[in-house]
Amino acid sequence: MNKKDVHILEQPVAEVKSAVRVLELFELLVEAREPLGVSEIARTLQMPKSSTYMLLATVEGRGYIVDKGGRRFMLHPALHGTGKHWVGGFRGALLRASRPVMRRLAEFTGESVFLAVLRADEHVEYVEKVVSAHDLRVDARLGTPRLLHATSSGLVLLAWNDAVREDYLKQRSYPQLTPYTIATADELRRALDRVRTQGYAMVRDTNSAHASGISAPLWDMYGTVVAALTLAAPTSRFDADTIAAGRDALLRSAKEISSALGFESNEHADLPTITERPHE
Repeated sequence: MNKKDVHILEQPVAEVKSAVRVLELFELLVEAREPLGVSEIARTLQMPKSSTYMLLATVEGRGYIVDKGGRRFMLHPALHGTGKHWVGGFRGALLRASRPVMRRLAEFTGESVFLAVLRADEHVEYVEKVVSAHDLRVDARLGTPRLLHATSSGLVLLAWNDAVREDYLKQRSYPQLTPYTIATADELRRALDRVRTQGYAMVRDTNSAHASGISAPLWDMYGTVVAALTLAAPTSRFDADTIAAGRDALLRSAKEISSALGFESNEHADLPTITERPHE
């Protein structure tokens, strides 16, 4: 066996060792009750502090962990909870495809952008966000369950999920969060039909007072709606011009993410590319 053969055989061993280090880091953080510092992580994993810092920087750059201040780290909030929230598989692909598009959409519109998925308990939750730089803005905690009928993202996820939709419509009453929250099954059915027809959902003050939003579906390679992309703004800035510009930018962004997930469609092909800010 020549030296070249030896090198080829040895190379996978180094790669596996690196993978083990990443998994050990995840396993440590998922069990931690509070953010952990670099020194504590290095000591627990028995790694040099310099190597630990490089590992943390790499994983943080991929969005799997967050620095809570003072170089103390924890898993991204969207990754806590049940096994469904782990980064592997489709959830990781969804986050990677969405993040750069969400940042551009937020910069273009000046408003907050959220990525939402359907939970097994028939609620919606935000798994990623880019918050507006305005002093007056919409913000929301990641991982918190929210009512499907009270949010634009929930309406989108209901509208294209027939099984969950019909089950949800069997409810006799719907919790009212504001005077504008959908209150009856008939009202909800009409709203969902409208969402399917126009291709997006729009709400005003239905989940909380003074907050409005528009959501569009995200499709995977099998033609299934797997998430919703939401543009949210204070109702005071939710005027006709903002809605028109934001809706088109949102639909374009949703199409870009869906394409990255393997979906092929010519729908909304004539929408403008997000290259400059709309006129204010």
